[in-house]
Amino acid sequence: TAEMRTKLFSNTVSVNSSSEIIRFNQILPGQTGISVGTISIFAHDFHLPGNSADFSLFLDSGSGFQDTLAFSFDVGEAIDDMPFGPDKYGYYCIDNTDVEWDLCPDYDWIEINPEEEGNGQELQLNDRREDEDMSTTLNLPFGFQYYGEEFDQITVCTNGWMAFGDCSEVTSGRNRHVPGGEVSPGMLCPFWEDLVMTNISGVFYRYERDENIFIIEWSQMRKLGPQGVNEPRETFEVILYDPEFYPTQTGDGNIVFQYWI
Repeated sequence: TAEMRTKLFSNTVSVNSSSEIIRFNQILPGQTGISVGTISIFAHDFHLPGNSADFSLFLDSGSGFQDTLAFSFDVGEAIDDMPFGPDKYGYYCIDNTDVEWDLCPDYDWIEINPEEEGNGQELQLNDRREDEDMSTTLNLPFGFQYYGEEFDQITVCTNGWMAFGDCSEVTSGRNRHVPGGEVSPGMLCPFWEDLVMTNISGVFYRYERDENIFIIEWSQMRKLGPQGVNEPRETFEVILYDPEFYPTQTGDGNIVFQYWI
């Protein structure tokens, strides 16, 4: 053939390629050729440097021969203090040390424990011994999409995790593979340990209507450990952002974990 035309397609949503058609003059066996035109690749802010991208190269002779070549290569180079991900679905984990990224969250603790001048409501959970683990299910004030599935309920466990949907029969305090036995699907695990409550502990929830966020706080929880009652207290929270007011590319909701320091 006198000429071969080719076009590059990106199969990775976070990377785009130019739509220009590139032409090659006839290349004989054992020879090289020069293309007419260039192909540009553009990585979205969500594509982390060093992550692989998948491409398809379409070839057309114009006289009946057509073929597609699939290949992958790493776009950019990995750097320190950058987000983790994406997973196979597309979620990223970005923390407040990833300061070079536009979506880097600001640490902004929201206190909802009434004993600490917060305005949340306490869940009726009482877990004071190793075998008293408890979970309860709440209705969410807004629909929340997680891994492409819409939920209107959340389950909260004293052992430092919550899960989408009604999983109130699960109370596991042991870290296991997710998914797997004795764990809930759709788990969020800000501090998944065998935790117990003291006289100053509590688990609270609050819907901040003006901010369109839903907050769960575990306050002054104690981890079971060799130090017993001298184990340090743990206070942390999960914030769900209403996808209607905080839209994302996939429609899945934003989630923030925060830890009292």
